[in-house]
Amino acid sequence: KHPLLDESDVHFRARVIGPDRLELLDGQHEAVERRLDTSMGVARLSPARSLRHAASPLPAACMGTFISLIGGAMLSTLQMAGQSELGGEFPSWGVFEVDQVDYDFTDVIVAVVAAALLFAIVATSLSRFRSHNKAPLPAQIEIYRRVLRESNLKPQSCDKGPGRAIQAGQLLDFLSHFQTFVRDRSMYYIVSNILEPLTAPEKLSFAELAGPGMLDWFVSHYWGHAFCDFCSSIQKHAQVAPGP
Repeated sequence: KHPLLDESDVHFRARVIGPDRLELLDGQHEAVERRLDTSMGVARLSPARSLRHAASPLPAACMGTFISLIGGAMLSTLQMAGQSELGGEFPSWGVFEVDQVDYDFTDVIVAVVAAALLFAIVATSLSRFRSHNKAPLPAQIEIYRRVLRESNLKPQSCDKGPGRAIQAGQLLDFLSHFQTFVRDRSMYYIVSNILEPLTAPEKLSFAELAGPGMLDWFVSHYWGHAFCDFCSSIQKHAQVAPGP
């Protein structure tokens, strides 16, 4: 999720360049050179790729093949049993009788293939469910929301102005909690990927959610700069600036 991506009419593509990195491609399949950091969005895989990349640790398609091989071994066992029942005559691929039960190999093959496909579909669905639940950023946002609730039991809205400010310590605590995701990214990333999901359930500002205070210093900054640099500047200012 990024404002420049959300406003674009281009359907971007992605190329895998690492175990946890994707390279964004534009409509002409060229790499997007401008930095557009995001930790949210939707990646749509074709059905074939979805089956191939699901069901960790082995792809669902591989597991389906494995089940088919097991089914083939079962068919061989049935043939050997039929050969024994028929006095050593090897039965053809059709219907033969073992212990008064008729086995149609065509039906068995269809059943095995159907079972493999069903397994692949179920494994794909479970893999998507697990990957959604284990997404690290939403999990950390939920944890941080609980941390804020412990210090501000009943967050509520307040009027805009000098009474809706945050302390330098609150800002640094925020950075410390999300440092793994923030790194050297800017406020464009922070707002879209962290602040909006964090404050959306209560429909409050971050200051209202964290516990607002009275303004001592008003700070204006450019969203395109690295957020960690901004926090470092605030920290140094708090250490050397005289009180109001």
